[in-house]
Amino acid sequence: MNYLLNLFTLFGDSNLLLANHDKGHYTLLLAAGFSLAIIMWLLCFYFGRLFFKPYRLTIGQHILSALLAMMVMTTVPAYFSASYMQQVFQKIIMEWRDSLVNDAAWNNAEFKLEYYEIKKLGKEDFSKSPPPEQGGHVIPSTIGETISKVSQMRANAAVANFDTTFPLLSVFIGATPKISANVINQDVNNYFKSNAGGTYPMEKAVQLASNQIYVELQPQIPRLIWLYRLGIILKVLFWYTICLSWIAYAALGQIRIYSAHRSSSINS
Repeated sequence: MNYLLNLFTLFGDSNLLLANHDKGHYTLLLAAGFSLAIIMWLLCFYFGRLFFKPYRLTIGQHILSALLAMMVMTTVPAYFSASYMQQVFQKIIMEWRDSLVNDAAWNNAEFKLEYYEIKKLGKEDFSKSPPPEQGGHVIPSTIGETISKVSQMRANAAVANFDTTFPLLSVFIGATPKISANVINQDVNNYFKSNAGGTYPMEKAVQLASNQIYVELQPQIPRLIWLYRLGIILKVLFWYTICLSWIAYAALGQIRIYSAHRSSSINS
């Protein structure tokens, strides 16, 4: 289900960006799509007559032809809107990051996992830090190793969440990206240089995850654009093959009926 939602998100956001960026160009593309849709509808309307001149489309064939014409009209701007995919991916990742940072249920679940993982290491004093089930909301972090471990767990959990939420994009990224300990340590050290005595915010771990995801995705963008456009074209070809095959089969069927009636009339 998420794969379909990802496709609709890419389709909708890219079209919206194109429309907002250049309304005139988008209007021309819609007009071109409308013209092509009329041509394709006429093709369906007259296609059956190539096999049997008296043939007329059924109600179902009229409906399918109309739906396919609407699909063609939206396909033209969708094809050209693929050039905005880089901005779309940036938008998707930023909105996902902000949503995850504000997701209380996800953050609480991750805090619980981190709490017991750090406690299991036995390097921190938990006497004044009750467990989450008792209302605890602090993990003692007096040493750099603890801070790095918690941050790395949160960052990798964020990446896993992205894989689940956007499986289509994850397929193109390939292997699930992991946030290295070196990257975490560097970010933690940079933070405390400017915020001595402060607490490293977990939002920064999610930010590291979003940065890593985009770094992994960026080289794949040209291929994604190519596959997106190819998919649009193949979708149109597939459905028109179905529609025209249906019409041709029905027209040939009427030829057989007509021939049978004619033969019986001649014999009688």
